Amino acid sequence: MKIARVVQQLRSRSRFLFLYLDALFEKDAHFIADFADTLVELYAEHAPTKLIDFLRASSDYGLEAVTQSSIVTLLITQSHPGLGI
Repeated sequence: MKIARVVQQLRSRSRFLFLYLDALFEKDAHFIADFADTLVELYAEHAPTKLIDFLRASSDYGLEAVTQSSIVTLLITQSHPGLGI
């Protein structure tokens, strides 16, 4: 099944979409190139501690994808790692 088709089917289930795209990214970053912007938002929502690693490792996301909310989440997570946001 094509990645785009799975992403389309999981759009309404953000946790599952996150788990799917995160697993693909871990396997090969090129697999998620078309969905990097989506993954930025999903990391901010589901695994903010992994967001900075993704931003460092990938160049496929657009700067506009790094929204104000993901930046705030990232800053809080980096400043207060014990919060587990």
